[in-house]
Amino acid sequence: EYVDNSSFEPGSNAQLLADRRPEIGLPLKEAGSKRGEPSNNDNYFLYNLKVEFYLPANFLSSAKLKSKRHTRRGRGR
Repeated sequence: EYVDNSSFEPGSNAQLLADRRPEIGLPLKEAGSKRGEPSNNDNYFLYNLKVEFYLPANFLSSAKLKSKRHTRRGRGR
């Protein structure tokens, strides 16, 4: 059953979450109104997809970049 919304501290999370109908433009339910339908339970599914790329430990190493620069300079001489 819905609880009287004035029984909560004004502006508290409990008051905001007790009846979320005003978020979609509907009026608050009266205290004592039936809440939910026990014969028709809600369900939800949560799926996660994770993609990982592993790079070599020396991928951003400055020594590796410097060695490539030196070999390029040496070829032109």
